[in-house]
Amino acid sequence: MDIRQLRYFVTVVERGSFSAAARHLAVAQPALSRHVRALEEGLGVTLLRRDAHGARPTEHGERLLYQASSILRQFDMVPDIVGGADGLVTGRVVVGLPTSTNAVLAQPLIRTVMARLPGVKLHVIESLSGYLQEWIEAGRLDICLLYDPRPTPAVELETIMSESLFLVGSAKLAEDWPAGVPFRELERLPLAMPGSTHALRRLMDHVALEVGITPNVVVEVDSLSVMKAITETEGLYTMLPTGPIHAEAQAGRLCARRLLEPDVIRSISLATSALRGRTRACDEVRRLIVEIVQDMIREGIWQGANAPTEPDPA
Repeated sequence: MDIRQLRYFVTVVERGSFSAAARHLAVAQPALSRHVRALEEGLGVTLLRRDAHGARPTEHGERLLYQASSILRQFDMVPDIVGGADGLVTGRVVVGLPTSTNAVLAQPLIRTVMARLPGVKLHVIESLSGYLQEWIEAGRLDICLLYDPRPTPAVELETIMSESLFLVGSAKLAEDWPAGVPFRELERLPLAMPGSTHALRRLMDHVALEVGITPNVVVEVDSLSVMKAITETEGLYTMLPTGPIHAEAQAGRLCARRLLEPDVIRSISLATSALRGRTRACDEVRRLIVEIVQDMIREGIWQGANAPTEPDPA
């Protein structure tokens, strides 16, 4: 077994076929197949199941993928850990952001990394918080933000803020409820909300169960942009933090009022993979995320949010 065999195997799994992996690696497909076959023979197991649709890992292959990805990551990190003589921070950092956070944080993060960490290659992935937790536990992400995450040995967690959730609607919302909206009103108002797998929807359903109401969800939308658009134009309401609607609120197209009785609050944690290893690039990007979030809270872009003075491990 050598590092090349592991890299070839991981690439086949990630690309989904030998032909796609061969093109990505710029090697001949027969040579790629020989190396993967030699790896299977050396381990005495079948790692890949080949069919008309490509190549998929077997149960043994799934186990190896987990370990091989970590090994390759550690191997590729060596130059970044040692660092160059000029002190330039280099490396690739994969950051996962939940949809509502991505809408407000992705652009300033990318802009700041490009300006202050020119040697760092940033890869930003947007997905649901639940998926992001699975991926960082599997070692596929370096850093991600998670809502109310579950503790796990594979992930280092640090709570960086808590945020209140608001009822969002047209500008008329401010006239109807100038001081805030009782949560019970969600049983009456027509709501556009994400589906049941979304962390935001699960939180709303949990609070509704405690209050003893059934929210009036008339349409389920797993797209933040669509949900904001139909809230603005179709007379619907939704539940969101203020960050993702900052531009629309400034333009007077959407309005947000805090949900009351009870307050609906969730925590946001910065999660770092304990499997992938910490590089200088990872640490610097992590520091920038905290700095940008704190700036947004201070500038009022993230209303209803509070950052701990000294973030504690979750």
